[in-house]
Amino acid sequence: MLAVGYAHRPDLDERPDATTPVAALATLGLGFLAGSGNPALAIAGATIATLLLALKRETHHLLDRLDEEDVKALARYAVIAGAVLPFLPSGQYGPLGAWNPQRLWLVVVLVTGFSFLGYVANRIFGEGTGPSRPRSSAAPTAPLRLRNRLRSASAATCAAAPSPPGSRSPPRSCTCACCC
Repeated sequence: MLAVGYAHRPDLDERPDATTPVAALATLGLGFLAGSGNPALAIAGATIATLLLALKRETHHLLDRLDEEDVKALARYAVIAGAVLPFLPSGQYGPLGAWNPQRLWLVVVLVTGFSFLGYVANRIFGEGTGPSRPRSSAAPTAPLRLRNRLRSASAATCAAAPSPPGSRSPPRSCTCACCC
Protein backbone atom coordinates (compact mmCIF):
# COMPACT_ATOMS: atom_id res chain seq x y z
CA MET A 1 0.00 0.00 0.00
CA LEU A 2 2.90 2.38 0.77
CA ALA A 3 4.51 1.71 -2.62
CA VAL A 4 1.28 2.39 -4.51
CA GLY A 5 0.64 5.58 -2.57
CA TYR A 6 4.19 6.80 -3.15
CA ALA A 7 4.16 5.97 -6.88
CA HIS A 8 1.04 8.07 -7.51
CA ARG A 9 2.15 11.23 -5.73
CA PRO A 10 1.50 14.36 -7.81
CA ASP A 11 4.80 16.07 -6.81
CA LEU A 12 6.96 13.07 -7.72
CA ASP A 13 8.09 14.62 -11.02
CA GLU A 14 9.58 17.77 -9.53
CA ARG A 15 11.91 16.23 -6.94
CA PRO A 16 11.86 12.62 -5.82
CA ASP A 17 12.13 12.43 -2.05
CA ALA A 18 12.33 9.25 -0.04
CA THR A 19 11.62 10.85 3.34
CA THR A 20 7.90 10.08 3.39
CA PRO A 21 8.10 6.38 2.50
CA VAL A 22 11.07 5.84 4.85
CA ALA A 23 9.21 7.60 7.67
CA ALA A 24 6.12 5.47 6.92
CA LEU A 25 8.16 2.25 7.02
CA ALA A 26 9.86 3.37 10.23
CA THR A 27 6.47 4.11 11.78
CA LEU A 28 5.23 0.67 10.74
CA GLY A 29 8.36 -0.96 12.20
CA LEU A 30 8.08 1.01 15.43
CA GLY A 31 4.42 -0.05 15.72
CA PHE A 32 5.42 -3.69 15.37
CA LEU A 33 8.17 -3.18 17.93
CA ALA A 34 5.73 -1.64 20.43
CA GLY A 35 3.21 -4.40 19.79
CA SER A 36 5.80 -7.12 20.37
CA GLY A 37 6.36 -6.02 23.96
CA ASN A 38 9.15 -3.43 23.62
CA PRO A 39 7.33 -0.10 24.07
CA ALA A 40 10.35 1.67 25.58
CA LEU A 41 12.51 0.83 22.56
CA ALA A 42 9.67 1.90 20.24
CA ILE A 43 9.35 5.24 22.06
CA ALA A 44 13.11 5.81 21.82
CA GLY A 45 13.01 5.01 18.09
CA ALA A 46 10.01 7.30 17.57
CA THR A 47 11.85 10.10 19.37
CA ILE A 48 14.88 9.71 17.12
CA ALA A 49 12.67 9.52 14.01
CA THR A 50 10.85 12.69 15.09
CA LEU A 51 14.15 14.48 15.63
CA LEU A 52 15.40 13.43 12.20
CA LEU A 53 12.15 14.57 10.57
CA ALA A 54 12.31 17.90 12.41
CA LEU A 55 15.86 18.38 11.14
CA LYS A 56 14.97 17.25 7.61
CA ARG A 57 16.50 20.21 5.80
CA GLU A 58 19.75 20.03 7.77
CA THR A 59 19.88 16.25 7.31
CA HIS A 60 19.44 16.60 3.54
CA HIS A 61 22.16 19.26 3.45
CA LEU A 62 24.50 16.94 5.35
CA LEU A 63 23.68 13.99 3.10
CA ASP A 64 24.35 16.08 -0.01
CA ARG A 65 27.90 16.71 1.26
CA LEU A 66 28.70 12.99 1.65
CA ASP A 67 31.07 11.36 -0.79
CA GLU A 68 32.02 7.72 -1.32
CA GLU A 69 34.64 7.69 1.46
CA ASP A 70 32.11 9.02 3.98
CA VAL A 71 29.61 6.32 3.11
CA LYS A 72 32.32 3.65 3.40
CA ALA A 73 33.39 4.97 6.82
CA LEU A 74 29.78 4.94 8.03
CA ALA A 75 29.29 1.41 6.69
CA ARG A 76 32.44 0.19 8.47
CA TYR A 77 31.27 1.64 11.76
CA ALA A 78 27.79 0.18 11.26
CA VAL A 79 29.32 -3.27 10.76
CA ILE A 80 31.51 -2.90 13.85
CA ALA A 81 28.72 -1.59 16.06
CA GLY A 82 25.59 -3.22 14.70
CA ALA A 83 26.54 -6.41 12.92
CA VAL A 84 29.23 -7.90 15.16
CA LEU A 85 28.41 -6.78 18.71
CA PRO A 86 24.98 -8.41 19.09
CA PHE A 87 26.29 -11.82 18.03
CA LEU A 88 29.23 -12.06 20.44
CA PRO A 89 28.78 -14.25 23.51
CA SER A 90 28.39 -12.52 26.84
CA GLY A 91 29.97 -15.20 29.03
CA GLN A 92 33.30 -15.26 30.84
CA TYR A 93 36.17 -16.84 28.89
CA GLY A 94 39.93 -17.17 29.11
CA PRO A 95 42.13 -17.66 32.13
CA LEU A 96 40.16 -17.17 35.35
CA GLY A 97 37.15 -16.07 33.29
CA ALA A 98 38.69 -12.64 32.77
CA TRP A 99 37.49 -11.99 29.22
CA ASN A 100 33.98 -11.19 28.17
CA PRO A 101 33.94 -10.98 24.33
CA GLN A 102 30.89 -8.74 24.23
CA ARG A 103 32.36 -6.23 26.69
CA LEU A 104 35.74 -6.27 24.92
CA TRP A 105 34.02 -5.60 21.60
CA LEU A 106 32.04 -2.80 23.26
CA VAL A 107 35.37 -1.12 24.01
CA VAL A 108 36.25 -1.52 20.32
CA VAL A 109 32.90 0.03 19.37
CA LEU A 110 33.46 2.98 21.74
CA VAL A 111 37.02 3.67 20.56
CA THR A 112 35.98 3.33 16.93
CA GLY A 113 33.00 5.57 17.64
CA PHE A 114 35.25 8.32 18.98
CA SER A 115 37.46 7.95 15.92
CA PHE A 116 34.40 8.13 13.67
CA LEU A 117 33.15 11.24 15.49
CA GLY A 118 36.57 12.81 14.94
CA TYR A 119 36.32 11.97 11.26
CA VAL A 120 32.85 13.51 11.08
CA ALA A 121 34.01 16.64 12.93
CA ASN A 122 36.96 16.92 10.56
CA ARG A 123 34.62 16.71 7.56
CA ILE A 124 32.17 19.23 9.02
CA PHE A 125 34.52 21.82 10.54
CA GLY A 126 37.66 21.28 8.47
CA GLU A 127 41.16 20.17 9.26
CA GLY A 128 42.51 23.46 10.58
CA THR A 129 40.29 23.84 13.65
CA GLY A 130 40.58 22.48 17.13
CA PRO A 131 42.75 22.92 20.20
CA SER A 132 45.78 21.08 18.79
CA ARG A 133 46.42 23.73 16.15
CA PRO A 134 47.74 27.08 17.43
CA ARG A 135 45.76 30.08 16.38
CA SER A 136 47.33 33.41 15.62
CA SER A 137 46.60 36.13 18.13
CA ALA A 138 47.85 39.61 18.80
CA ALA A 139 49.02 38.80 22.33
CA PRO A 140 51.12 35.64 22.66
CA THR A 141 50.95 33.73 25.90
CA ALA A 142 53.55 34.14 28.64
CA PRO A 143 55.66 31.08 27.65
CA LEU A 144 55.81 32.29 24.05
CA ARG A 145 56.86 35.78 25.15
CA LEU A 146 59.59 34.31 27.37
CA ARG A 147 60.87 32.07 24.56
CA ASN A 148 60.92 35.00 22.11
CA ARG A 149 62.76 37.20 24.64
CA LEU A 150 65.39 34.48 25.20
CA ARG A 151 65.86 34.01 21.46
CA SER A 152 66.31 37.72 20.86
CA ALA A 153 68.86 37.94 23.72
CA SER A 154 70.75 34.95 22.26
CA ALA A 155 70.71 36.52 18.83
CA ALA A 156 72.13 39.78 20.21
CA THR A 157 74.88 37.86 22.04
CA CYS A 158 75.65 35.83 18.95
CA ALA A 159 75.82 38.92 16.75
CA ALA A 160 78.15 40.67 19.23
CA ALA A 161 80.60 37.74 19.46
CA PRO A 162 83.54 37.86 17.07
CA SER A 163 83.71 35.13 14.45
CA PRO A 164 86.97 33.41 13.48
CA PRO A 165 88.98 35.14 10.75
CA GLY A 166 87.95 34.03 7.26
CA SER A 167 84.91 32.14 8.56
CA ARG A 168 81.32 32.97 7.84
CA SER A 169 80.03 30.80 10.70
CA PRO A 170 79.44 31.97 14.28
CA PRO A 171 82.07 31.33 16.96
CA ARG A 172 82.21 27.88 18.56
CA SER A 173 81.22 29.26 21.96
CA CYS A 174 77.83 30.33 20.56
CA THR A 175 75.04 28.12 21.89
CA CYS A 176 71.99 29.96 20.68
CA ALA A 177 69.42 28.28 18.50
CA CYS A 178 68.97 31.27 16.22
CA CYS A 179 71.96 30.86 13.93
CA CYS A 180 73.83 27.67 14.83
